[in-house]
Amino acid sequence: DDLVSAGMIGLIQAVDGFDRSRDLKFKTYAQHRIRGAMLDFLRAEDPLSRDERRRLRESASLGGR
Repeated sequence: DDLVSAGMIGLIQAVDGFDRSRDLKFKTYAQHRIRGAMLDFLRAEDPLSRDERRRLRESASLGGR
C-alpha cells in the first residue's frame, strides 16, 4: 500500500509539473516521475546506504566463486 501511495504521489507531481511546451508526451513524463517516486520511497525504507548495499553485493559475488 505504501509503494502504491508513493506512485500516486509521483503521478500527482507529474500532473503538477508537466510542461506541454517541452514537446514530451505526458505518459513518458509521468512514467519517469512515478518510477522515481517509488524508488525514492524504497531507498528511504532501506536501512543500508547505497555504498553498504554495493559492498554486500560485491562480497556475496566474490564469496560465491
